[in-house]
Amino acid sequence: MNADLIMKVEQRRLKPIQKSGMFSGIVSLITPLTPSPQTFVDHMKQNKKLSVISAAGFGPEDAVQERVRFSDIVTRYEAKDILEFGFNWTHMVTLGILPPHLKHFTWTQQIHKLKLNVEKMLKMRLTITELADMNYTTHQLVELGFTWSVMASMGANVDTWKRFNFELEDIKRYWTPTLSQWVAAGFYDKDRVKHAGWPMETVIQTLPAMDQRAQGRVLRLAF
Repeated sequence: MNADLIMKVEQRRLKPIQKSGMFSGIVSLITPLTPSPQTFVDHMKQNKKLSVISAAGFGPEDAVQERVRFSDIVTRYEAKDILEFGFNWTHMVTLGILPPHLKHFTWTQQIHKLKLNVEKMLKMRLTITELADMNYTTHQLVELGFTWSVMASMGANVDTWKRFNFELEDIKRYWTPTLSQWVAAGFYDKDRVKHAGWPMETVIQTLPAMDQRAQGRVLRLAF
C-alpha cells in the first residue's frame, strides 16, 4: 500500500460514518438504488475490487476490526490483489487463515511476501495430511524448515510419507535420516512397507545396512 492510500485510510478513519437522515431515508424508498458502501463488509457485499476498496480509504485493519473471515477474502480475491491491498501474515492469522488457504498463494508469494516457515505453519495446527495435500517438493519442505524430527512429530512414517509421492531415494537425500530414525518410522517393518505400497526392491536398496548392534535391537523387523 503506497503513501497516498495510507493517507486516505487515515483520513477516512478520522471521519465518522454518516447516519442516514429522514430525507435520505425517504429518497431511498422512492428510488431503491444500491446504497453507498460505508464499511469494508459493505464493499465486499457489493463485490467491489480490493483496489476500489483501497481507493475508498479502507485497509487490512478495517477487515480485522469488522471481523471478516479470511475464507471469505480468499474465495473472492486473487492472491496478488490480497497482498497488494496490504494483508500480511499477522492480518491473515487474526482473520483465521487455514492451511488449505496457503495453496491460493504461489511458492514465491509464500516465501517472499508471507515469509512462511515451519514455525508459522505449525501454529496453524497443520496436520501431516494437510501438508501432503499442499504438494510441496522435497526441496521446498526442507527450505521451510521441515526437518525429519519435525515431520516425525507430525506423524510422518512409512505409511504417511507415501502420501507425499516422493521417491524413497529423494527422502534419503534431502532428510538423511539415521538408521534409528528409519526404524522408528517403520521402514524396517516388512508388512507395513508392503501395505504402504513402497517397492520392496527400492526399499532394500535405499535403506542403510544394519550393524550388529542395530540388528540385535530390531531383529524381528528386519527383512
